[in-house]
Amino acid sequence: GKTLEKENLYDGSQFRIQEKALVEYLSKLEFSSVLEIGCGFGRITKLMINNFPNIKSYSAIDISPDNISKTKKLFDSQKINFQVSTIQNYNPSEKYDLVLCVYVLMHVPPKEIEQVIKKSVNLSQKHVVNVDWFEQQKSNIHLGHNFIHNYDEIYEKNPSNLKVKQVPIGMDNPPTSLFHAQIDHR
Repeated sequence: GKTLEKENLYDGSQFRIQEKALVEYLSKLEFSSVLEIGCGFGRITKLMINNFPNIKSYSAIDISPDNISKTKKLFDSQKINFQVSTIQNYNPSEKYDLVLCVYVLMHVPPKEIEQVIKKSVNLSQKHVVNVDWFEQQKSNIHLGHNFIHNYDEIYEKNPSNLKVKQVPIGMDNPPTSLFHAQIDHR
């Protein structure tokens, strides 16, 4: 967390492509409460607050106390609840309309990913959206803390009634997709 913001893993244009695609996609959904998993240095938090003024409550969690401390300072809004936590240990009293993870699930080890997605689905009333590195053919080139998961397959294992949609985002390095699990609580 101490160096994340300074690490220049992608040039700014890659982030802008991702952010534009995310805002365009989310603008078609109805939500007023958000849980952001892995808020990092607040890039997506800021994007959400600036583009979706109808958000009534926003919770952001991150595993890094440094990230949470830095990100809290960027926002004076009382509607954002920041907390140091992993998704596995996060136990709120409410559910959210939207559970959002951007470049987070790719850091979850394969043995834990099904549990993490199941928890994300259980915390949502309407939508789970994750944006992550995704390749049909697993590449041999990746860092030891990044994993390529088959999100469609993992979401389908969930007992909830889910409609899952994959939307490739025009990024080549790394290849990125948005996954949207729409929850039907019938």
